[in-house]
Amino acid sequence: MEREILSLSGASNLTSSKNTGWFVAVVGPSGAGKDTIINAVRKIVKDQPDFLFIRRTITRKAGISGEALQAGTKINIGNEDNIAVSEDEFLKLSKNHAFSMEWFAHGIHYGLPKNIADNIKRGKIVIANISREYLEAAKQMFGRIFVVEVNADISILRKRLIMRNREQAEDIKERLGRANVAIHLPVGAGYCYIDNSDNLQHAVEKLLSVLEILAAGKIPDISDKAWLSKNR
Repeated sequence: MEREILSLSGASNLTSSKNTGWFVAVVGPSGAGKDTIINAVRKIVKDQPDFLFIRRTITRKAGISGEALQAGTKINIGNEDNIAVSEDEFLKLSKNHAFSMEWFAHGIHYGLPKNIADNIKRGKIVIANISREYLEAAKQMFGRIFVVEVNADISILRKRLIMRNREQAEDIKERLGRANVAIHLPVGAGYCYIDNSDNLQHAVEKLLSVLEILAAGKIPDISDKAWLSKNR
């Protein structure tokens, strides 16, 4: 999948500062392995105070999954770290303004906790898996946003969705139909693309590299050939 590795939309609006954090929105289609990558990076940086990995509240039993073969290794396609609640419980939380952001997709409610904006103001790099359709809402809510798009070859996505045994055939078809829909970046958003078709370690290293650069108060720069060479 040939795509630009890293770019900035409206880069003149971005300033580097160690005093202000970022909201890192990890987006992409079902089966791309977003949570697998996020959780792998979380384990690497678990003792570093600069990073905050968000647990979503969802209306689905947490961790339902199958396994799939990736780069010769079994990985958990449903490697999600969520707080699972009933729909009634979610709606009650929503009514009580428990979420900073919420959305509904594929029959599931999702919510992010309210402490995100405060942590960004304190300089934290806050990482969350969110819907591609809510990037503008996230920009309006959290300010500085860096978008990490994760995707994979369509045949790989299909295999993963089938093997996790969570959706019906029609649901899988619908999700695959939206797999390569272009995302609309908010003005001023940073952007990085990760192909997670067959090299999980490479994908993890790329996300980790972006987070470390942001935590250092810098902005990944497409003119930085050394960075691009390291992360291709």
